[in-house]
Amino acid sequence: MQDLPKRKRLPHAIPQWVDRGDPFFITICCRHRKLNSLAHLDVFSTIMETQRIHESTGRLKLMSMTVMPDHIHLIARWNHSLGLGRTIMAFKGIIAKRHAIEWQQGFFDHRIRSSGELRAKTAYVRNNPVRAGLVVKVVDWPYAYLCSDENG
Repeated sequence: MQDLPKRKRLPHAIPQWVDRGDPFFITICCRHRKLNSLAHLDVFSTIMETQRIHESTGRLKLMSMTVMPDHIHLIARWNHSLGLGRTIMAFKGIIAKRHAIEWQQGFFDHRIRSSGELRAKTAYVRNNPVRAGLVVKVVDWPYAYLCSDENG
């Protein structure tokens, strides 16, 4: 097997000038792409339980999430004093221990800067299973969460 080039690690430190209340769009990928590691009821239940634990401890406030077979898209507000990287690492750790999930190192993050961008990213997250050909309608995908309050 050919060695692939190493992916450049991007910093996740948030500059002081960034509004700490802005939501972030996050993608977390499994190490083995194209393999269904996550889209199972028991794994999804653990993901939701982990999210609730993180919410109850003030680490994040989930706004939208879609669990795909090999990655998770989510939009959330974060407690930046606890560190985005540490929160994601803890989130991945719980799921990895319970279900032997192997994650890629790191994650992708993007700060959402406007209400229009929030609507667009939420639609992107929700429609991911349809674009992937897993379901015909968004409502048919059972591994998703959408907060009823647009402000999270």
